[in-house]
Amino acid sequence: MREVVRPGGYHPSSEPALLVLARGDQVSLPGTSPALALEAREWYTFVEQREAHVSARWRVQLTGYDYALRSPDARSEFLAFHLHPDVPNSASPHLHLGSALLRRPSFATAQIPTGWVSSAEVLRLLIRDLGVRPLRPEWDALLIEASSARSTARATP
Repeated sequence: MREVVRPGGYHPSSEPALLVLARGDQVSLPGTSPALALEAREWYTFVEQREAHVSARWRVQLTGYDYALRSPDARSEFLAFHLHPDVPNSASPHLHLGSALLRRPSFATAQIPTGWVSSAEVLRLLIRDLGVRPLRPEWDALLIEASSARSTARATP
C-alpha cells in the first residue's frame, strides 16, 4: 500500500493537489465480514505563513477528501465520507450511505452532514468497529498522534 502525490503536488499552487492511496486503486481490508475495500483521496494546498520562521513558513492545508468503503469488486458502495467544496450544494462535509448498506435509494443519495472527517478517524472506524486487523499493536496511539498533527493542517469548511 502506498500513497501517491499526483504531478504538481510538491509546489505551491492556487489549484489543490491530489494525494491518493495505493495509486488510486482500492485496498482490500483483511478481517472484515462482509469483505470491504477502501479507496481514499485527499486534496491539499500549501499555505505560506510569512510571519513564521523560514523552517516553518509553509504548511499543508487539506481542502477536500473522499474516503469510500466498497465491496472488493467495486460494484457496491457501503459508505463514503466526502468534502468537496468546489461542487455546488455539496460544500460541507457529509456522509453517503450506499445502497448496499441500506437498499433504500433515498438514503443512498442523501448527503448526511458530518463534521470534518480525517483519514485517522476512518482508519479507527475500520479497526475498532468493522474488524480490520491493524498492522501494529500501537495503532490507536499512532492514530491519535496523526490526528493531532493533522488537525492544524485542515481547512475550515
